[in-house]
Amino acid sequence: MAMSINEELSKIGDVQGIVVVASSLKGGNAISELNGPDCRRMSLMYAARCGLASPGVNGYVEIYPVGEDCKRLEFDNVQQLKTAKVAGFQAAVPVTRKIV
Repeated sequence: MAMSINEELSKIGDVQGIVVVASSLKGGNAISELNGPDCRRMSLMYAARCGLASPGVNGYVEIYPVGEDCKRLEFDNVQQLKTAKVAGFQAAVPVTRKIV
């Protein structure tokens, strides 16, 4: 497992939040890893440590490319995507506390 929590970009509140997970793998391997159950499990454990009671994943995990500065890369067209310097991938995992 080559994933880590990006605590600087993750935001956890009293009821919900977003956990940003980075993969150190490259290309398709990173995307597969971030789509897997270990990424969700890691996100839920981080949310619980931050005080979110009984957290669960709420919605779709968004996976996106990042540059060397770990910031999301945005593209206006396919040509920009082909010439971009993609350093890796991150996933934004939406979490929320379970309502009893």
